Amino acid sequence: MASESEDKRGQLLRAAYEVATPKGGPSASVHLHEIAKQMGLKDPGRDEDVRGELTSMVLDLQEEGDVEGWSPTNARFRLTSQGVSKAEG
Repeated sequence: MASESEDKRGQLLRAAYEVATPKGGPSASVHLHEIAKQMGLKDPGRDEDVRGELTSMVLDLQEEGDVEGWSPTNARFRLTSQGVSKAEG
């Protein structure tokens, strides 16, 4: 189970990287719905389960130092340089 959640967090990091890079670099701010779309998930604005799962992963990643600036108000965050390195692979 732990490896499954690590895989999902890795997918989230890669999705954030792919969304952020064309916006001005891998540490550009990204929105939760952009990440969900990139990952092929339902819109977190309409699906509370998806929003809860993604928010939980973002908070875990923030605790690990991979993302920063999470705002529950506007559902945005940025990758840190550590998160970028993990996303690149």
